[in-house]
Amino acid sequence: MNWGKAEAYFGLIVGIIFISAGAILGSTGFEYEGTGDPNYCILGFFVFGIISICFGIYDYNRLENKERMQQQIQQIPQNPPHPQNPQRFCPKCGRQIPFDAVICPYCGHKF
Repeated sequence: MNWGKAEAYFGLIVGIIFISAGAILGSTGFEYEGTGDPNYCILGFFVFGIISICFGIYDYNRLENKERMQQQIQQIPQNPPHPQNPQRFCPKCGRQIPFDAVICPYCGHKF
């Protein structure tokens, strides 16, 4: 596994941890000092968790697309093969003749 995917998984795990922590704090009635309302702290955990998960998913998809593109680029032949013995056809008799022929060997048509 490369570090890019590890970072993406880390973002997903951190997001899950923060959302879980927010859910635990919300269920215990945790109250953040100074505000008198526990929802500010819990909301912060949920928002940070969701943002971390979004970045983790984005990183993972970005890396998957990058790997897929590199595989497709490697499959493209760098130098397309050229025919070893190129042929052409006589327009008069329609038979196959050598590419460099000046006269058709079958009907005598000049090119």
